[in-house]
Amino acid sequence: MNKKTIGEFIAALRKVNGMTQKQLADLLNVSDKTVSRWERDDGVPDLSLIPVIAEIFNVTCDELLKGERNSVSSDDAAVEPDKPDVKSEKQRQRMLKNTLYAYKNRSYIAIGISFAGFIAALICNFAFLRGNLGVLLGLIFFVGSIVCQAIFLNKALFSVEDSDLDKEVLCAFKYNVILLAEKSIGLTLFLLGFCLPMLLAPTFTGLQFKSFIKFGSPVALVLTGIYVLVTVFINKYLFKKWDIQEETLSAIKQFNKKVKKNLSANKKKYKCLLKCGIVLFVLLLLTSGIHISRNNLVWSTYALLHDNNYGLKFYDFDDFKQYLAARNETDYEYQKEMNLPYKEEPITDILKPDLERRVYFPDGTYVNYINRNYEVYKVFSDTDEDSSEYYIRVIRIKDYKKAHIKSILFNCLYSLLYVIEIGGVIIYYMKKRVTFSNKQELPS
Repeated sequence: MNKKTIGEFIAALRKVNGMTQKQLADLLNVSDKTVSRWERDDGVPDLSLIPVIAEIFNVTCDELLKGERNSVSSDDAAVEPDKPDVKSEKQRQRMLKNTLYAYKNRSYIAIGISFAGFIAALICNFAFLRGNLGVLLGLIFFVGSIVCQAIFLNKALFSVEDSDLDKEVLCAFKYNVILLAEKSIGLTLFLLGFCLPMLLAPTFTGLQFKSFIKFGSPVALVLTGIYVLVTVFINKYLFKKWDIQEETLSAIKQFNKKVKKNLSANKKKYKCLLKCGIVLFVLLLLTSGIHISRNNLVWSTYALLHDNNYGLKFYDFDDFKQYLAARNETDYEYQKEMNLPYKEEPITDILKPDLERRVYFPDGTYVNYINRNYEVYKVFSDTDEDSSEYYIRVIRIKDYKKAHIKSILFNCLYSLLYVIEIGGVIIYYMKKRVTFSNKQELPS
């Protein structure tokens, strides 16, 4: 082989071994763009990766750095046949560990989908007061998470199906993959258990926070407990199928130690991911807490209607009765302009249940009135803070629409804030991840 640059040499070795840039990148825990830059001589691998690349392609570090094969002496040729077996075994084990690493990352995607469904259900219940819709929306995310986890699990197990690894090592890998899948699905079912009581909430009211905790906690624990019992039987079946003995279990522990050691090279990336997850959790917790409290106290449509900015105040009860007896606001204004006094119009027994109403005051007294005004939505009684005098406030349909639009806009702004927080943290992590990858390259 003629002398080449390191990038050209890596490209040639990769093609000879029938590997794609993506496959090589997965083995080295870098992006395929990084491998492409190496091969274009826009950068070179980090020195810590040189022995790994040499081991993958069964060459020496010296050959890799020089960009050409060394001439093999007769003595070396006699020893050479034994080396590929050792190196290929190490290479298979390294591929196994990288496959497990890739599966862990994909599992985080499934877990993220579950949390997204849980947050969507909370927003629907507490912000938009639609508990039923929240459960339906959350269920879509939860099912999607389980389906993704099943696909990732099948891909991980299929990738080692034809490997020549030792049985104990292979069983250890399968055991770890199954265990990760069980944990991910268990977390999804736990979140689903919290959401299920929202089905009990009446339409357009949502489930109160206390009821959410009171009923959600036991349902989540019961659902998770049943799942744990099921996984115990599943694991027993798998242990029997794979013929896992005590000595194999010790091999599993050794395999776990090797995996942790192998992943220690990505400690900075894991720390960054952990920090981003904690920051995102705190941001969402604070934002949702403020959102829920503001929604319950001030910003729900019903609460906004109690604001003095909405509706008409009546201190004169005859004037109030005249307004309700008029067909609409225009008729009432005409009667006031013509100085027509309120006159109680008799109603038939058939119309009485539909038209006759009663509004109560804080001291237990009340006022009877007839409601013919189709522009009226609701009637409240209250006490003036300055004079301690009772008054009646009439909420018109246009007042309700105005308050409802304000409530929707407020909730939409908070929903947008959730999206900005999630997107911002993801973008920050992706930029940091690119920085970590670039640090593994040396300037050309």
